[in-house]
Amino acid sequence: MDHSALFIQLMRRNILVLLLKLLETWFDLGVACVKVGLLFSELVKLSCGIRQSGVLSPYLCAVFIDSVVNKIKASGLGC
Repeated sequence: MDHSALFIQLMRRNILVLLLKLLETWFDLGVACVKVGLLFSELVKLSCGIRQSGVLSPYLCAVFIDSVVNKIKASGLGC
């Protein structure tokens, strides 16, 4: 999930600016690494996706998917 696209959808839902800035900071801090045995890779900045264990993740995913479903319905395509 592209973070910018998610933020646009949140803005369209009139989310509070303070909450939007908080989420933006939260996503900006996202990093990950790979562990193989006892070794860890360097940290890599996460530029897309949402945290699987995040309390807000199901809601944020629903906001994003809702916009995709609406675009598909409006296009007249799909099954």
